[in-house]
Amino acid sequence: DNMQPIGKIADLTLFEWDWKEWVKGITGTEMCTGFDASEVQEKYPDCVVQAGDYLAVLYEKLHPQLRARLAA
Repeated sequence: DNMQPIGKIADLTLFEWDWKEWVKGITGTEMCTGFDASEVQEKYPDCVVQAGDYLAVLYEKLHPQLRARLAA
């Protein structure tokens, strides 16, 4: 909920959001910062997986790709 863009890293938009009530038991209640999985899937398809009805970013795969892009 309340997903707001707060900047860019390389070619991806960085967002801040509040977790939906039904996942707060898993994720915690704090506001979160990260990327929109659908945007990541367009540019880095190997860094996204299907998690039930949702897409999930594999940050451990994405971070090295972003570092390399920023270093170029």
